[in-house]
Amino acid sequence: VGGAGRWQVVEVKEKRGVGAARNAGAAAARGEYLMFMDSDSVAKPYQVGALVRAMQSSQVGILSPFIDFHKGEGQPVSQPTAAPDQGFIGSDSGLGMLRNIYGEANFITKRSTFQKVGHFSEETEGHEAWKFLTKATLMGIEILPFPSATYWKRQLPGVLPPVRANRLQNLEPYVEAFEKVDPSLRTIIKYLLIQQE
Repeated sequence: VGGAGRWQVVEVKEKRGVGAARNAGAAAARGEYLMFMDSDSVAKPYQVGALVRAMQSSQVGILSPFIDFHKGEGQPVSQPTAAPDQGFIGSDSGLGMLRNIYGEANFITKRSTFQKVGHFSEETEGHEAWKFLTKATLMGIEILPFPSATYWKRQLPGVLPPVRANRLQNLEPYVEAFEKVDPSLRTIIKYLLIQQE
């Protein structure tokens, strides 16, 4: 997030996936904060200002906003809703083993925090944000939900999210943490994976 009018286009010439694209953008950024957006997401007009102000006042590691869903290919239209379509809990490493309770890729963080966690996974396509946020949680970085939907996530007919795709990738941070204590704990991860099938 920089000053008005300061835009930089970062071209990733090789097709290496969304994780690589996010990492390239983060590496080129020079502002204090990093905010990511998925290609199927549309920011609401107040998103950037609201999240930056919340980061400045809370001093939290990562803020993860709630979501409103938009069906179809047209432009989302603002409508008053009783509640966001989907919310998150934030830092909870126990629940995070079973479900993504941290948030999606549309989060905001300090550039220094992102550098501390490392980067988005470039090994496989899918669930990179869940893995990144899991790793941040296990490192003791606090993730708080932003209790307002600051963007729309597009849902196209016939396109379903890959619920089980790359499931093991989400558990890799736990495997790494467990193996530092006892390598045999890897069996617990495999068991949890089987239970999710």
